[in-house]
Amino acid sequence: MAELAPEVIEALLRRERWAVAGRLARGIVHNISGGVQMARLPLELAEIRLGQGQDPSDKLAACMEGLERITQEVGTLATFASEGAKAVDLARLVRDQLGIWRAHTYFKHELQVELDLEEGVGVVASYHELAAAFHALVANAVESLEASGARQLVIRVHATTRAELEVADSGPGISPKLGHKAFEAFVSTKGEDHDGLGLFLASYAVGKWGGQLLWDPSRPSTFTMALPLMASP
Repeated sequence: MAELAPEVIEALLRRERWAVAGRLARGIVHNISGGVQMARLPLELAEIRLGQGQDPSDKLAACMEGLERITQEVGTLATFASEGAKAVDLARLVRDQLGIWRAHTYFKHELQVELDLEEGVGVVASYHELAAAFHALVANAVESLEASGARQLVIRVHATTRAELEVADSGPGISPKLGHKAFEAFVSTKGEDHDGLGLFLASYAVGKWGGQLLWDPSRPSTFTMALPLMASP
C-alpha cells in the first residue's frame, strides 16, 4: 500500500481528535449528571431547613461538592479544546482522559484499573493530540481485555531521561506475526468494524512532538508513549 501523504494524515488526526472529543463529552455528560444529583438533593434539604429556621450549612457544603465536580468536568472539556503546543502534565492528562471511559460499562464495572502516576512529569505538545494517542492505546487495551475475558489495566507515568506514559493490560497483546506492522495504516486483525488507524495515528501524533510510540515483543500487551521532558524553568 502506498504511503499516505502528510496532509492526509493530518486530516485523519484532526478527525480523530474530534471523535475523541465526542467520546469525552459522553463521559463528561455522565459525570455531570452525577454532579447534578450530588448537588440537587442537599440543596432541596437546605431549602427545607431554611424554611424551618434551622442551620443548612452541612447541606450547602455537600451541594458545593457536586458543583465542584461539575466545574471539573467542564474544565476537562475546555482543556481538550485548546489549540497548539502547551505544557502538558501527563499524570493530569491520564486522570482527565479516563473520564471518557466512566460511561463504558465493561470498563466501569469489570476492569481493575491500577494507576502509578509520577506527578509533575511534563512535556510540550498538543494536549488534544496526546489525548487522542492515549485514547487509542486505552481503546486497544479495553477491546483486547473484553475479548479475552482478562480484567487488569495498568497505566504508569514516570520520568527517566524522558517522559514515559505506559499502558499495559493482562490480555494477549499483539500477535508476534503482526508485530510492528500494527503501527501501519489500515492494518487490523479485529474485523471490518475497525479501520486499522488507531495505533498508526497514535504513533504519528507522538512522533510530531519528538517522541516515539514503543512496543516490545517481549511485552506484547504494553505500549509506551516516550516524549522529551519539558525543560525546567
